[in-house]
Amino acid sequence: MHPLALLPSVVERAMNIPLKLSDDDVFLSWTGIVIPAVAAVASVLVAAISVRIAARAKKIAEDSEAARREDQAHREVFERTLRFDAALKSLYLGIAGRIEALVEYNAVVRTVAFNLAQSGRPEITLSSRPPESSLLALIASARLDAGSDDEHEMLEVAASVVIMAAEEGQLEPKQDSPAAREARLGQERHRLEGLLYGIEEWRLSSPPQRVKLLEAMRPEI
Repeated sequence: MHPLALLPSVVERAMNIPLKLSDDDVFLSWTGIVIPAVAAVASVLVAAISVRIAARAKKIAEDSEAARREDQAHREVFERTLRFDAALKSLYLGIAGRIEALVEYNAVVRTVAFNLAQSGRPEITLSSRPPESSLLALIASARLDAGSDDEHEMLEVAASVVIMAAEEGQLEPKQDSPAAREARLGQERHRLEGLLYGIEEWRLSSPPQRVKLLEAMRPEI
């Protein structure tokens, strides 16, 4: 048979034989295609994960800083409130001390007036009334630690009450009758005691209630 007659069958058998890469071809395929592709995919994944971790770390840092600032703000408010409450306590004691000083002064005036009436000597120099300056100084000191408008307003009302109460008791004792003097002392004590209880009630009240309390505390001019 002629060799060319065998060509179709040879070609058919060759096509049916599966191709098999050599070891060198396999190595070149892994090093030139598969490994670079896997490395590229891994690089993309690492970059994506890094970006996500960085964004999460930034968010955690921002949240931590916001929490720190909020905590600091709360701590500052808490510390200021403690200082303001301490100033109010000093003011309570100052009001009580002024009431006590006025009572003692009135007792001295009453004793002197009685002795004058018994001796018939109308002239005598009395000591001045206890000044309200120390009480106003306590109010001014509390104002340094006041942080809100209603706190400043309360202290302003308190100062006006103290000043008005002092003005009502400024008449010279020798120009006044004992009954009128006792009445003035009673009025001044009433104002100061009302201020004492008013401040305490104001401190324990809610903001809407404080407005009404201040209106009630504010002296009529």
